[in-house]
Amino acid sequence: MSRYCMADIERLPVGDSKELLVRRHTGARKVVSTRLARALATCCKFDSIEQHALRLARSGTSAGEGQDAVGIVSGLILDGILVSEAEIVSLARKAVTEHPEAGAPIRSINFVTRDRVECFRRTAETYGENIRRFGREARMAVFDDSRDVATRAQYRRAVEEIQQKHGIPTQYVGVEEKNKLLQRLVGEGGVPEAIVRFALFGDAAAGGTWGANRNAFLLHTAGEVALSVDDDVPCRVATAPERKPGLRLSSEHDPCEYWFYPTRDQAIEGLRFEERDILSIHEELLGKRLAACIAENSSIQWDDSADIVALALNAEHARVLVTVSGLSGDNALTFPRWLTLQGASRERLVKDAAGYRSAFTSREGVRVVDRSTITSGSLCIAACMGFDLRSVVPPFLPAGRASDGVFGYMIRHIASHSLLGHVPHMLLHAPPESRSYPDRILQKDAASVRLCDVVTEIVAACLVNLPSADVPSRMRSLGYQLKTIAELEIHSFAARIRLEHYRQAGRALTQYQWLLQSAVDIPDYWVNDIAEYTETLRAALSSDTYICPIDFSNRESGIEILGRVRELIRSFGDLLEWWPVMFSVGMNYTQCDR
Repeated sequence: MSRYCMADIERLPVGDSKELLVRRHTGARKVVSTRLARALATCCKFDSIEQHALRLARSGTSAGEGQDAVGIVSGLILDGILVSEAEIVSLARKAVTEHPEAGAPIRSINFVTRDRVECFRRTAETYGENIRRFGREARMAVFDDSRDVATRAQYRRAVEEIQQKHGIPTQYVGVEEKNKLLQRLVGEGGVPEAIVRFALFGDAAAGGTWGANRNAFLLHTAGEVALSVDDDVPCRVATAPERKPGLRLSSEHDPCEYWFYPTRDQAIEGLRFEERDILSIHEELLGKRLAACIAENSSIQWDDSADIVALALNAEHARVLVTVSGLSGDNALTFPRWLTLQGASRERLVKDAAGYRSAFTSREGVRVVDRSTITSGSLCIAACMGFDLRSVVPPFLPAGRASDGVFGYMIRHIASHSLLGHVPHMLLHAPPESRSYPDRILQKDAASVRLCDVVTEIVAACLVNLPSADVPSRMRSLGYQLKTIAELEIHSFAARIRLEHYRQAGRALTQYQWLLQSAVDIPDYWVNDIAEYTETLRAALSSDTYICPIDFSNRESGIEILGRVRELIRSFGDLLEWWPVMFSVGMNYTQCDR
């Protein structure tokens, strides 16, 4: 049975209660009533002619259109306004045939670490063994953010030992090596030293410099396809518990399934760990055009989204620039934002009261997609990610936690044809220290704001003004806009970020209200937690200090914290303006170094 959905359409008013529907990229067009144009929003998912016609008939839209609902839908198909699954697959195969591309192998595994030499050593050993076992030609590199000289010396000895044992070229990049890169960026690229220093060393006062260390990784691997791994993610590979064949195309921010467990042993007890080439797992999606991914899969699941269909219709240009592994063990999430889960994940969450409460104290569990998934969403959890760095990608925010979330949002919206891939395999996340959520973590989440939230919201507000241009130009434009906002007087600046956060909070509250209204057979403890969360969030909105990120010391006043946020946004704006130049120098630097 053939299935159809709305193509990538732009609606243009033409007067007399009519609109011109224009299909981007092909120019197919049709004049319809405004009433019908609005009703066609229900055609955003693939379905049969009869089902689309039934929805139009039930809405009463077909009345007065001069023909029955089936005739209307059939006419829209003939005019190219509705597109079939078969047509998208045919276009993808044509693009692959006319413009074939060779696969881009992953050339390096890169470890991001700080002050955990033995943890890094154990993890790196497992990847060295994986490279040798599967005969891969890949090198390894270590990006160390340790500030203590003695600790860096221990890392260097560990790197030498691993290289000798496995015969794999392994590079160490610590403070000294980053300073050499700094001098090269200043000398060859003309980049102001303060901007490079912010990019590579960040601002420790903002709660962490993980993003700065990842920027060093991006610049050292610019021009290649690479894998990045945290130092507590050994190469223990397991397949998704409910693995399905084929490819899923989605627009969800988070397409993963979740399982929750009180302990790590319980989380991994039922998993099937196996010897798999970790690089080939990511290479199934990483760096590929969407057209190739569609053409290679005979079974495709389409989510209900016009966004992903629009990208599929332009599949020759859309490309998977980042891939994300699933995780077992520690979930790597600062806050357990489980209340918005739906489907099977929510069923597992609320199955019984004891398990439900445990999910908000224990960080142990499983997070993974059930099949290879390509999404226009922006979820990035940097524990194990693949990067296509053959062209410029945005930098990480060099300060604060969750810089991977900011990166994911920016890469999807600055590089408009970029996509994220999620692989149906997971790695064990095993930090050496025990981690759990504190009491009343939901209330803390509702009543607090993080630096990453503020930056993402300001970036989102600026996106509407970005030019339709190449990625470097859009990046520079975004940087300029961030700097303009940072030039505001402190009270005006506070008002601006408060307004943007209120908009986001309003969307969240609306979503929670919808969840409450649409939920069926959901236990009271879930309903009560959503009610308390929304009440806490509403109360927090009236607090003057609510928009002060918790990343900073609570010994500072609200104005002092906002002043720091303003300076960070200014510095990040500077970095975005200069990043294309820095990335280009990095490409030349690494090519010479290799």
